[in-house]
Amino acid sequence: MTFTTVDQLADVAGRVADEPTAAARIVRRLVTAAAVSSTGSGLSSVALGLLTVDVSRDVRWVTGVFVAGQLPWLLLGFAISARVDRMRRPGRALVVADTGRLVVMAACAAAVAAGHAGLAMLVLTAAALGIGEIVHTAATNVLLPEFATGDALARANGHLGAATAGGFDAAGPALGGLVYGVSRSLPFVADAASYLASLSLVRPLAGFRRAAAIDDGATGTTGTGGTGTGAGGTSPVPESGAAAVPAAAPIGTGALVTAVWRNPLLRALAAQIAALGLAQAVVVSILPLYGRVRLGLSPRGYGVFLAVAASGAVAGGVLGPRLWRARRHTATLLLGSGTLAGCVYALAARTTHAVVAGALFVTFSLAVGVANTVAPTLRMEHAPTAARGRVNTLFLQLLFATQPVGALLSTVLVHRYGIDTAIATAGALVVAAMLLLDRPLRRAVAAVGA
Repeated sequence: MTFTTVDQLADVAGRVADEPTAAARIVRRLVTAAAVSSTGSGLSSVALGLLTVDVSRDVRWVTGVFVAGQLPWLLLGFAISARVDRMRRPGRALVVADTGRLVVMAACAAAVAAGHAGLAMLVLTAAALGIGEIVHTAATNVLLPEFATGDALARANGHLGAATAGGFDAAGPALGGLVYGVSRSLPFVADAASYLASLSLVRPLAGFRRAAAIDDGATGTTGTGGTGTGAGGTSPVPESGAAAVPAAAPIGTGALVTAVWRNPLLRALAAQIAALGLAQAVVVSILPLYGRVRLGLSPRGYGVFLAVAASGAVAGGVLGPRLWRARRHTATLLLGSGTLAGCVYALAARTTHAVVAGALFVTFSLAVGVANTVAPTLRMEHAPTAARGRVNTLFLQLLFATQPVGALLSTVLVHRYGIDTAIATAGALVVAAMLLLDRPLRRAVAAVGA
């Protein structure tokens, strides 16, 4: 069956429970759009950094452009996700996100080509792209559970994680430096083209209309449309004694944080992502030093090292759903992937061989890729329909909030004890967190039958 009009797609969306092939095609559209746009974003992210260095060697501007791309997640992420949660047609948010990013990147490419790329423009460009990423991510996380459930949702999340990591962390950066060397404006032209391609993929999804009530002013329910639309409309009933994530659109950040904290499963998942995020921030913030000083890599070799390391996340996204087939060993996969990641950091701290370090970092990103299949799927399934976007954004905000803390901790450790101690400490933090989470996470998973 093919989709030739928005009306046909909307009609199919209303019957996806009886049309598994049609639902799978819609999921492929979402994953492919994420892969294409993530590759462009990774490419332009590298190019923005290189262009900033060419325009000004002032480290404040270099870090300022980077922070400008991250700051919208902390300042606007919740508000934007709440808006997407309330939309009857969340596919329209995808169209708005890609159209906006296309216009911004086209304007940036024109300014760079004309020699008018000022520092303020680069900061604003990074911020605008960050806002577009929030909208696109929130809408994708709202739509995926509408068209997939159970193992199909796990596969979708695994493939989405692999596509995003493969594009933003591997293919994009690998191409970014190379293309920038040919022409300063070419990476931004390529990124604009990626958003145009993504737009062509998601545009038909604007016609999909969710059947579930979005804003009923209640808490702990999914509204009058509890069955939702399609395969993923039903929200699981929380276990006895666990607070459901409120479905009401007007809920504030504080109330949502409280509700997530009172849910044993979401609380354990939040603790895991915080531990992994903190450890990654410790390592990533000094990764250039580790690569250039400890491993002795050239700038080109360091770029290859990063691309190879990111390939593990792609493999993890593909392998994760297979390991988690029929929902077996859920807690073991989550805890095991975290423990493996911590052990890898501990080993990486002791090696000076680039090939060994590369293999270790591939293993790390593979472990994280598996965790990024299981954890987001559980979040989607145990957050009511009307709060999926906000719950996902809340977890991402938690992840972003750990970055400055990890960077500060890394600075102190490197200054006092050296690079190897900082990386080993990051590994020890993760392993310790997994040991502490073992019992509560297993109990929470067993309570919901996940």
